[in-house]
Amino acid sequence: MPGGGTIAGFTERPTPALNVSGKVAFTVTVEGGRASDAVLTWSAGKLTTIAQSGARAPGVPGTAFFDFAPPALNDAGDVAFLATLRRGRDTLDGIYLAAKGQLTKVVAAGDPAPGGGSFAALAAPVLNAGGTIAFAAVVEGGPNPGGIFVTGGNNALRQVVGAGNAAPGGGVFTRISEHVGIEDSGRVAFGAFLGQGGPRAGVFTVADGTITPIALL
Repeated sequence: MPGGGTIAGFTERPTPALNVSGKVAFTVTVEGGRASDAVLTWSAGKLTTIAQSGARAPGVPGTAFFDFAPPALNDAGDVAFLATLRRGRDTLDGIYLAAKGQLTKVVAAGDPAPGGGSFAALAAPVLNAGGTIAFAAVVEGGPNPGGIFVTGGNNALRQVVGAGNAAPGGGVFTRISEHVGIEDSGRVAFGAFLGQGGPRAGVFTVADGTITPIALL
Protein backbone atom coordinates (compact mmCIF):
# COMPACT_ATOMS: atom_id res chain seq x y z
CA MET A 1 0.00 0.00 0.00
CA PRO A 2 1.22 3.54 -0.69
CA GLY A 3 2.27 4.93 2.69
CA GLY A 4 2.51 1.58 4.48
CA GLY A 5 0.67 -1.66 5.13
CA THR A 6 -0.49 -4.25 2.63
CA ILE A 7 -3.75 -5.02 0.86
CA ALA A 8 -5.66 -7.61 2.90
CA GLY A 9 -8.82 -7.99 0.80
CA PHE A 10 -11.14 -6.52 -1.78
CA THR A 11 -14.43 -6.61 0.19
CA GLU A 12 -17.14 -9.23 -0.24
CA ARG A 13 -18.25 -7.98 -3.67
CA PRO A 14 -15.36 -6.23 -5.42
CA THR A 15 -16.68 -3.69 -7.93
CA PRO A 16 -13.78 -2.03 -9.74
CA ALA A 17 -14.35 0.85 -12.15
CA LEU A 18 -12.39 1.16 -15.40
CA ASN A 19 -12.00 4.08 -17.80
CA VAL A 20 -10.94 4.45 -21.43
CA SER A 21 -7.26 5.06 -20.55
CA GLY A 22 -7.08 1.86 -18.51
CA LYS A 23 -7.20 3.53 -15.09
CA VAL A 24 -8.90 1.41 -12.43
CA ALA A 25 -10.53 2.56 -9.17
CA PHE A 26 -11.45 0.14 -6.38
CA THR A 27 -11.76 -0.30 -2.61
CA VAL A 28 -9.59 -2.47 -0.40
CA THR A 29 -9.15 -3.55 3.19
CA VAL A 30 -5.71 -2.98 4.66
CA GLU A 31 -3.52 -4.58 7.32
CA GLY A 32 -0.29 -3.49 8.93
CA GLY A 33 -0.81 0.21 8.24
CA ARG A 34 -2.54 3.22 9.73
CA ALA A 35 -5.76 2.56 7.79
CA SER A 36 -8.12 -0.42 7.65
CA ASP A 37 -9.97 0.58 4.44
CA ALA A 38 -9.06 2.66 1.41
CA VAL A 39 -10.06 3.81 -2.07
CA LEU A 40 -7.24 3.25 -4.57
CA THR A 41 -6.57 3.91 -8.21
CA TRP A 42 -4.17 2.04 -10.48
CA SER A 43 -2.68 3.59 -13.60
CA ALA A 44 0.47 2.78 -15.60
CA GLY A 45 1.59 0.26 -13.00
CA LYS A 46 1.24 2.64 -10.04
CA LEU A 47 -1.18 2.49 -7.09
CA THR A 48 -2.42 5.78 -5.62
CA THR A 49 -4.45 6.25 -2.43
CA ILE A 50 -7.50 8.47 -2.96
CA ALA A 51 -8.91 8.22 0.59
CA GLN A 52 -8.30 6.03 3.61
CA SER A 53 -9.99 5.30 6.90
CA GLY A 54 -8.85 7.40 9.83
CA ALA A 55 -8.00 10.39 7.65
CA ARG A 56 -9.84 13.66 8.19
CA ALA A 57 -12.94 13.96 5.99
CA PRO A 58 -12.84 17.32 4.15
CA GLY A 59 -15.86 19.57 4.49
CA VAL A 60 -17.42 17.86 7.52
CA PRO A 61 -15.79 19.21 10.71
CA GLY A 62 -14.84 16.70 13.38
CA THR A 63 -15.20 13.62 11.17
CA ALA A 64 -12.85 10.99 9.75
CA PHE A 65 -13.31 8.46 6.98
CA PHE A 66 -14.46 5.08 8.31
CA ASP A 67 -15.25 2.90 5.27
CA PHE A 68 -16.14 3.16 1.60
CA ALA A 69 -18.55 1.93 -1.08
CA PRO A 70 -17.19 0.97 -4.53
CA PRO A 71 -16.16 4.11 -6.43
CA ALA A 72 -17.22 5.58 -9.78
CA LEU A 73 -14.59 6.65 -12.33
CA ASN A 74 -14.90 8.74 -15.51
CA ASP A 75 -12.66 9.04 -18.56
CA ALA A 76 -11.08 12.22 -17.19
CA GLY A 77 -9.79 10.15 -14.27
CA ASP A 78 -12.10 11.73 -11.67
CA VAL A 79 -13.26 9.43 -8.86
CA ALA A 80 -16.53 9.81 -6.93
CA PHE A 81 -17.42 7.64 -3.95
CA LEU A 82 -19.70 7.20 -0.97
CA ALA A 83 -17.97 7.09 2.41
CA THR A 84 -19.12 6.40 5.93
CA LEU A 85 -17.79 9.13 8.21
CA ARG A 86 -17.26 8.77 11.94
CA ARG A 87 -17.69 11.54 14.50
CA GLY A 88 -17.11 10.07 17.94
CA ARG A 89 -19.49 7.12 18.17
CA ASP A 90 -21.80 8.46 15.47
CA THR A 91 -21.58 7.76 11.74
CA LEU A 92 -22.99 9.57 8.74
CA ASP A 93 -22.83 9.35 4.94
CA GLY A 94 -20.76 11.59 2.69
CA ILE A 95 -20.13 11.70 -1.06
CA TYR A 96 -16.69 12.86 -2.23
CA LEU A 97 -15.03 13.71 -5.53
CA ALA A 98 -11.33 13.34 -6.27
CA ALA A 99 -10.44 15.48 -9.31
CA LYS A 100 -7.29 17.30 -10.43
CA GLY A 101 -5.44 16.25 -7.29
CA GLN A 102 -8.08 17.62 -4.92
CA LEU A 103 -10.48 15.68 -2.68
CA THR A 104 -13.69 17.62 -1.99
CA LYS A 105 -17.01 16.96 -0.34
CA VAL A 106 -19.99 16.86 -2.69
CA VAL A 107 -22.70 16.41 -0.07
CA ALA A 108 -23.08 14.88 3.38
CA ALA A 109 -25.92 13.79 5.63
CA GLY A 110 -27.25 16.84 7.45
CA ASP A 111 -26.73 19.20 4.51
CA PRO A 112 -29.82 21.05 3.26
CA ALA A 113 -31.58 19.34 0.36
CA PRO A 114 -32.85 21.30 -2.65
CA GLY A 115 -36.53 22.08 -2.15
CA GLY A 116 -36.48 21.69 1.62
CA GLY A 117 -35.45 19.34 4.39
CA SER A 118 -32.01 17.84 4.86
CA PHE A 119 -30.19 14.78 3.60
CA ALA A 120 -30.47 11.83 5.98
CA ALA A 121 -28.86 8.98 4.00
CA LEU A 122 -27.00 8.81 0.69
CA ALA A 123 -26.46 6.10 -1.94
CA ALA A 124 -23.32 5.51 -3.99
CA PRO A 125 -22.90 8.10 -6.76
CA VAL A 126 -22.42 7.70 -10.50
CA LEU A 127 -20.27 10.06 -12.57
CA ASN A 128 -20.20 11.07 -16.24
CA ALA A 129 -17.42 12.39 -18.48
CA GLY A 130 -18.38 16.00 -17.81
CA GLY A 131 -18.04 15.58 -14.06
CA THR A 132 -21.77 15.52 -13.32
CA ILE A 133 -22.62 13.33 -10.32
CA ALA A 134 -25.99 11.66 -9.76
CA PHE A 135 -27.09 9.90 -6.58
CA ALA A 136 -30.18 8.77 -4.71
CA ALA A 137 -30.82 10.01 -1.19
CA VAL A 138 -33.25 9.92 1.72
CA VAL A 139 -34.46 13.35 2.88
CA GLU A 140 -35.95 14.33 6.23
CA GLY A 141 -38.26 17.27 6.82
CA GLY A 142 -38.91 18.13 3.18
CA PRO A 143 -41.80 17.76 0.74
CA ASN A 144 -40.26 14.56 -0.70
CA PRO A 145 -38.93 11.79 1.57
CA GLY A 146 -36.26 10.96 -0.99
CA GLY A 147 -35.25 11.29 -4.59
CA ILE A 148 -32.47 11.50 -7.14
CA PHE A 149 -30.13 14.47 -7.19
CA VAL A 150 -27.47 15.73 -9.59
CA THR A 151 -24.58 18.15 -9.16
CA GLY A 152 -21.11 18.89 -10.49
CA GLY A 153 -19.85 19.91 -13.89
CA ASN A 154 -21.87 23.03 -14.65
CA ASN A 155 -24.80 21.89 -12.48
CA ALA A 156 -25.77 23.26 -9.09
CA LEU A 157 -27.18 20.64 -6.72
CA ARG A 158 -30.79 19.91 -7.69
CA GLN A 159 -33.42 17.21 -7.42
CA VAL A 160 -34.48 15.63 -10.72
CA VAL A 161 -37.17 13.29 -9.36
CA GLY A 162 -38.68 12.83 -5.93
CA ALA A 163 -40.71 10.22 -4.08
CA GLY A 164 -44.29 11.44 -4.18
CA ASN A 165 -43.94 13.02 -7.62
CA ALA A 166 -46.42 12.04 -10.32
CA ALA A 167 -45.18 9.26 -12.61
CA PRO A 168 -45.77 9.15 -16.38
CA GLY A 169 -48.51 6.64 -17.12
CA GLY A 170 -50.28 7.21 -13.80
CA GLY A 171 -49.65 6.91 -10.07
CA VAL A 172 -46.81 8.40 -8.06
CA PHE A 173 -43.27 7.34 -7.26
CA THR A 174 -43.36 5.70 -3.84
CA ARG A 175 -39.84 4.25 -3.58
CA ILE A 176 -36.87 5.01 -5.80
CA SER A 177 -33.95 2.60 -6.21
CA GLU A 178 -30.60 3.57 -4.74
CA HIS A 179 -28.92 2.44 -7.98
CA VAL A 180 -28.89 4.99 -10.81
CA GLY A 181 -27.10 5.46 -14.12
CA ILE A 182 -25.99 8.59 -15.97
CA GLU A 183 -24.86 9.28 -19.53
CA ASP A 184 -22.52 11.99 -20.72
CA SER A 185 -25.38 14.30 -21.76
CA GLY A 186 -26.67 14.23 -18.17
CA ARG A 187 -29.63 11.92 -18.71
CA VAL A 188 -30.25 9.80 -15.59
CA ALA A 189 -31.78 6.31 -15.51
CA PHE A 190 -33.47 4.88 -12.41
CA GLY A 191 -35.88 2.24 -11.19
CA ALA A 192 -38.84 2.91 -8.93
CA PHE A 193 -41.92 1.41 -7.31
CA LEU A 194 -45.22 3.22 -7.89
CA GLY A 195 -48.51 3.56 -6.05
CA GLN A 196 -51.95 5.19 -6.25
CA GLY A 197 -52.92 3.50 -9.50
CA GLY A 198 -51.09 2.93 -12.74
CA PRO A 199 -48.09 0.60 -13.10
CA ARG A 200 -46.59 -1.13 -10.05
CA ALA A 201 -42.95 -0.45 -10.93
CA GLY A 202 -40.75 0.62 -13.79
CA VAL A 203 -37.45 1.80 -15.18
CA PHE A 204 -37.32 5.43 -16.27
CA THR A 205 -34.99 8.12 -17.59
CA VAL A 206 -35.11 11.79 -16.69
CA ALA A 207 -33.56 14.68 -18.62
CA ASP A 208 -34.35 18.41 -18.67
CA GLY A 209 -37.30 17.83 -16.35
CA THR A 210 -38.93 15.20 -18.55
CA ILE A 211 -39.39 11.67 -17.16
CA THR A 212 -39.65 8.92 -19.78
CA PRO A 213 -40.81 5.36 -19.01
CA ILE A 214 -38.52 2.65 -20.41
CA ALA A 215 -40.27 -0.48 -19.08
CA LEU A 216 -43.29 -0.84 -16.79
CA LEU A 217 -44.95 -3.55 -14.69
